[in-house]
Amino acid sequence: MNNMSIARIHKFSRKFVGWITAVGPVVALAVSILTIVIGVIIYATKIWSAWPYWVAAGGIGILFSLLVERLTLTQAAKVRTIREKKDAIEAAYAKVERPTDTTLKNKDQALEQAEKGNAGAWSLMLLGALVSTCAGTLFWHYILQALPFWQSWSFSTLFSAIVSFTLVSSELHRHLDNEVISSSIVADHFIDMAGREDARDKTIARFAEKHDEALEKALDHDTVGDIADFTAQRTLDDILNGQGQIPLHVQRERETKRIAAENEARRTDQQMEIVRDARPKDEKPKGLIDRIGNPFKQADPDRSSSNGNGNRPF
Repeated sequence: MNNMSIARIHKFSRKFVGWITAVGPVVALAVSILTIVIGVIIYATKIWSAWPYWVAAGGIGILFSLLVERLTLTQAAKVRTIREKKDAIEAAYAKVERPTDTTLKNKDQALEQAEKGNAGAWSLMLLGALVSTCAGTLFWHYILQALPFWQSWSFSTLFSAIVSFTLVSSELHRHLDNEVISSSIVADHFIDMAGREDARDKTIARFAEKHDEALEKALDHDTVGDIADFTAQRTLDDILNGQGQIPLHVQRERETKRIAAENEARRTDQQMEIVRDARPKDEKPKGLIDRIGNPFKQADPDRSSSNGNGNRPF
């Protein structure tokens, strides 16, 4: 699995968390309204046999559920606002060093002023959640009535309470939900990071493919010998505490010998040129064999050229 796949999976999970956080209150509100309305209609059918009464009961259920959830959400928003005001007052006065008695008194008055209405908001919020829970049990209890008595009422109450308190929690912790949603929106920065890492991995892989070949080419030359020679010089310099002078001295000596060898070769070439130019001027090749042969080759003493026919004298 490459880095991009990991980044995309992480992005999807963060997006999903942000989406479910944002859509949760809407789903809870829809479920609350539907359970109340359907529960009312179910029990209306048990009382009246005419469908107009069912429609009327359903309409009343819709309006009733809206009023109940409006009460719950509004009071939850008031509780949250009061708490935020108190936190802001605490943060402002926390910046004051060695506050005076008057300053502390002003702080208490500000907190007391912000606290007004908090108890009433809490009471109405819990009342709205309780009424919504009880109204929702009409539907859940009818669905779960086949269970034992205690299980039927326990699960129906639990399911209805989850819906109601999801609405309350989403309003009380709105700022925390906002942070979760914000982090899910900006969860794309790992895509850029993964792209860079994948490019880096591909570069390293291509480098590894060419590394052995390049290493062999480097070893074909005197690279290893030069490295060993340099290392030996450094080791000798460290042992004798030459402070870097020994490698410099070795380099100077080698350069001096190289220059001397070049001068020797140059002088040898010049001298051999003089020797080649010193051959007799009247000695000219007489034939193909003489052109190929060495003009400075010593003559054969057994051969005689006195009679011109190659015969030995008596």
